[in-house]
Amino acid sequence: MAEIIHCHADRVGCFRPIVESEGPATDAVTGLVRDLFEFDDSRAAAGMTRAEARELVIAGRTADIYSRDVAAH
Repeated sequence: MAEIIHCHADRVGCFRPIVESEGPATDAVTGLVRDLFEFDDSRAAAGMTRAEARELVIAGRTADIYSRDVAAH
């Protein structure tokens, strides 16, 4: 899908709602997309880490996951 968008857009970026690492700069999937489409870190973003999401689920605050991801996007 990103390839199709890349053909029709001036630029692309990457947003991952939940990342395994401490942020988009060190996330493996974001890095792969960043390298493939040759964009810098300013066009990569993440909502939260998996650890943060897990803590919110344990606390019964799953709605906070959605609101934080929407706010970060």
